[in-house]
Order: sequence, then structure tokens, then C-alpha cells
Amino acid sequence: MKKLLALGLALLLVGCSSEKKNKYSLSGLPNKGQFRDGELALRNALPPTGLLSWEIEQGLDYVAEQVEERQWVEGKEAITYALEVIGRNSDGVVAQAPSSSRAATRKALQDLRTSLRGAEDAVYKQDQGDGSLAVGKMYWFYDRVLLNLLAEHKPNVPVAWRDRPLLDGGWAIAEFDTTQGKFTVILDGFNAPVSAGNVADLIQRGFYDGLPIIRAQKNFLFQTGDPKGDGQGGFVEASTGKIRYVPLELRPARASRVPAVVPEVRRQVKFSIERYKLDPLKLREELKKIYEKYVAADVEAPLVYNQEFTQEEKPALPFTPPGTLALARLANKPESGSSQFFLSFADPELNPPGSNVEDGKYSVFGYLTAGVKKARKLQEGDVIKKARLLTCTETVFNNVSLVDYTATTLYVDKIAKGKLEMSCLPIAPPRLVNVAPRKAAKVASAP
Repeated sequence: MKKLLALGLALLLVGCSSEKKNKYSLSGLPNKGQFRDGELALRNALPPTGLLSWEIEQGLDYVAEQVEERQWVEGKEAITYALEVIGRNSDGVVAQAPSSSRAATRKALQDLRTSLRGAEDAVYKQDQGDGSLAVGKMYWFYDRVLLNLLAEHKPNVPVAWRDRPLLDGGWAIAEFDTTQGKFTVILDGFNAPVSAGNVADLIQRGFYDGLPIIRAQKNFLFQTGDPKGDGQGGFVEASTGKIRYVPLELRPARASRVPAVVPEVRRQVKFSIERYKLDPLKLREELKKIYEKYVAADVEAPLVYNQEFTQEEKPALPFTPPGTLALARLANKPESGSSQFFLSFADPELNPPGSNVEDGKYSVFGYLTAGVKKARKLQEGDVIKKARLLTCTETVFNNVSLVDYTATTLYVDKIAKGKLEMSCLPIAPPRLVNVAPRKAAKVASAP
């Protein structure tokens, strides 16, 4: 009997009753926020960039907390503090960037200030909806700052895998146009250079154009990338006539970003800001102590190949954010990934934060950033009409109304909430190596 591609996810559905489940909230589970957002997961997985950018991030997090908790007076103070930190640290951050990206770093910092003014408007109006959208934009502009600081950073891929197509650091943005509509993803070349490079190469080749969705479970996952359509196919290299395989590829999370540490760092930072916000020099001293204790020595762990993680080991790219991209593979063969990938919506009832059974079992190489409503509709028989890499000239955001899936996708309160989606981000073109040169598609600013 042929071995099927084992995702393991379907096993979790066995025995689920069609009866209504009791409502449950994620509020009692640890660190819910860091697991529910692909943008945050990508940012948490970036290589370290030093004290100055970290201090800016703490200011932004303080703003986000006040908006989330509807603390409008404190929100005004938080925005003033965040703007002050950006102003004080900007010259140092720009000087830290590679010479090739200093102008872009300065522009990203200016855009970050502008986004904070948008959050300020929402705080003065006491509008949590607009405030949440403004905070979302704020973090994407901050991501651009970090990416410019990391413009020349390259992952250390072992010699055994350097002959594969590589996304040699940085992010790549890809758009998939399907029979249900378009969705956009970010491929992560920092933490999955082989997996992301493999898929990016296939996108540029036009490999996914016209391929069907071969597996789908509503609000759970869909899978594609099989030219044979029976779950057994992969990408065949013309030069060899054989399927090109890529390994299981994982990177451990940085020590300061693991679920057990993040809330403690955040608690100490929040306490310091609230206690010393009227004493800037003392506050800077206290934040520096926290940074030196938890972050200063926190470096990238080496990439790990063909070795699954235990439940105690936390990957840099977790499985929980809705819209997680991962390579399909055979259960007992780590080096069996090829062209097939699946996008998981990470049902929080089946995979609650902190105990996701898929973490460390598959190569996660990116996250969905726009088009979640379209992606959720995909079923077996739907088709990818066109896939392409994007080169963006402006940031494009979409405000969509989504059902709140934070309780469970098996039984939800049908409450639609506004959510910010990012469908284009002006970042450096993807650094693809070991592929034939091809011109990446370009997109204009939002119509």
C-alpha cells in the first residue's frame, strides 16, 4: 500500500462530535497574542538587531497594550514615550544599518512615526477599532526597519544543502491567484532558506500555475503542489529526470522569544515604563538591565536538518498563527519534501497555544498575510490559477471583516471584527540563489 503524505492533522479530528462544544476562551492560556499573528511570529523569528531597535519595540508594545485595554489616557502617554524613543534612537539605528540600506532605514523610521500619529488619532477618538488597525500598520513599518538593519544578513546553510535553491536571507512576498480569489504570503529566508527558496524557485518557474487543491478540510488546512494529483507527485528536475527533494528544516527559537520567557520580559518592561516614565534616564537604565539579562546574549541558533523537535524544543517559526505555510512530507522520511505544501489555519481547540503537536514536525517557511477569507474557502478541485513573487513599491493594507476564530473553529460566536491585512510591503527583492535568473513580477500601489 502506497505511503501517503502524512500531515498528522487529520488524526486530531477523529472522534470530534458534531454537537456544539462548550465555549472556551484563550484568555486563560499562556501568551495567546504571540501565537495568533503571523506578522508577530515572523518578527519574533528575526535575527537580533541590538539594544536600540529593541528599546523602540518595547515602546510600540506599550502603545499596543494601552489600545487593546482601552486605556486612553495611558495611551496618549505611551505614544508620546514611543515617539521620544524613536527620535532619540533613530540616528543610532540608521548608523547601525549597512551602508546600502541606510536611506531606506531612515525612510522606514519616518513611516513608523507617521503610523504612530495614526494610532494617536484613534486614541484621542477613543476608537479601539481604528486603534487596532493603526497598531497593525505600526508593526509592519517597524518590520521594515528591522529588515533594513538585516539587509546583508545571510543564514548559515550547511554544505550538504547549499546546492538547492536558497532564499538567502530576507523575506519574499508571493501572491497566489486561485478560483476562490487571491491570497498573499511571506516566505522567510532567515529561518527556512532551503524550504522557502525551493517554493520561491517553483513559483518563478510557473510550476504552481494550474495545479489543483488536492486536499482540504474546512477552516483547518488545504494542500497543493502535486502535479500528479494523487498525493505522490513532486517537482521533477529536467536535468536529472528525478524529483527534487528538500530536507526537514527547523531553527530553534531565540531564548528571549520562547513562550516561557516572553511574558516575563514583557512584565518587567511594562513595570519599568510605568514606574519610571517621568524619569527618562532611570527608565533607560532599567530597560538596558532587562535587555542585558534576557536579550543581549541571545543569538541565532544553528539551522537543524532532518531531525524533528521534541515538544520541549520550540521552533523559531511556530505552527499556531492562522495561515501557517509548511512543506508536506512522508511521516518517516524527513528528507522527502518537494513541491507540495499545505496552509494550516491552526485550530486553537485542537492545537492550543504552547502545545501545538505539529511544531517541530514540518518545515514551516512562512505565513499568510492577506486573503484569509479567500484561502479558507479553498476546497478539493479548486485551482491555483497563477502564483508570482511580488516586488512592491508601496505598502498596501486591506481592512477586512473576519469572523472571530479565537475561541474555536468548531464552534464560534459569529462576530465579525475588523482586521488589517498586508498585501504588499516595499522590501528588498528576494535574494534567490542556485536558480536560473528570472524577472520577478511587479505590482503597483493599491488602486
